Formats: sequence, C-alpha cells, structure tokens
Amino acid sequence: MSIIIYAIAELYDLQSNKTLDFEAINSDSNIELETIQFDNLTAIVSRQDKNDISINKEDVLTYSKIIENIAQNLTILPMRYNSLVASDNEVINILTKNYSSFNDAIKTLYNKDEYSIRFLSSYKNSTDITIKEKNELVPAYSVAKENSATVKEIQDLAKKADTIYIATDEDREGEAIGWHFAQAIKKDPAALPRIVFH
Repeated sequence: MSIIIYAIAELYDLQSNKTLDFEAINSDSNIELETIQFDNLTAIVSRQDKNDISINKEDVLTYSKIIENIAQNLTILPMRYNSLVASDNEVINILTKNYSSFNDAIKTLYNKDEYSIRFLSSYKNSTDITIKEKNELVPAYSVAKENSATVKEIQDLAKKADTIYIATDEDREGEAIGWHFAQAIKKDPAALPRIVFH
C-alpha cells in the first residue's frame, strides 16, 4: 500500500476559523481521504495499492478535483501530483522536517485570492476558410463542425473570465490560431494580452 499526499493544511485554519471537516472534503470523491497529523499540521492523504496508481488524464483530473474540494474548506499547500510515500512515518518525517516552512507558507496564503487558469488546446485549426467572390477575394470564416463544441466551450469560458490571454506560438500559425479564437469570442486580437512560453 502506498500513501498519496494531496495537500498540507493546518488542523485548525486560523483564516476561516474552521477545524478540518472531512465530511465535506470526502463527499465529492470516490477516494477515501484521511489525515496524518504532526502538531498543528495535517497531511491529507489516501491509501492505494501501488499497482493501481497510474498517470493518466482521469487520475490527474480526480487529483485536481480533490485538491479543489479541500481548498474550498481550508488554506492548503497542494502537493505535486503523484507524491507517494510508503508509510505514515514517512509522512510524519516530511511534516517534521518542513514544519516551519509549511507553517510560514500557509500563513502567507491567508487572505489571498486563488485564481484558476484553464488552458484549452486544439491540434487542428478551429475554422474553415471559404472565399466568396464579389469583385475581390474576401475571406469568410466559419467554425468547422467538428470544432463547434470546443469553440462553444471557449465562448462560454470567455464570458466568465476577467482577463483572456492569447497563448499561442509566435509563428505565423500561432498568430492565425490566436486571431481565430479572438474572432470566435468576439474580441479584438490586438487588445488581448499575450503569453509566450519558451
């Protein structure tokens, strides 16, 4: 049996004046969560057979959902996906060794807002280009049928977002993809901030 560590929290959250409530945290998950405590720190963990643990999209999404549920109730330090240890003693050693830094980090997160960033990607262009002739060539853009659900999801998310970033490659294709998405959400591409990853 391996122990998966999801997050580190204080047993009693000073910010929310709440004691750790496992009924609320466990209610949305098929995975049985428990705590391993040292002083005022607690590690939120589950126990799973090492052979049942894999790295796939479904497991990553489940892991993220568990952390989101815990964060709704407490100020936490989420642990990296697939943080595995073999025993309760190893968890206690981690809490003991990092006691001061964990406490300090949790305290710096008090009264801070958390923002979620959602990345949507597409392997194909989301629009088809058709040309209408009328004394000159004018491109007419329409969403390809196989991409309409993705574009609809992007439009719905854009309506809820405070800021929308274009995060495509800086090459010609990336610029075209960014332009098409900006058009799909009815925004001026020049007015949207850019993020570039290298």
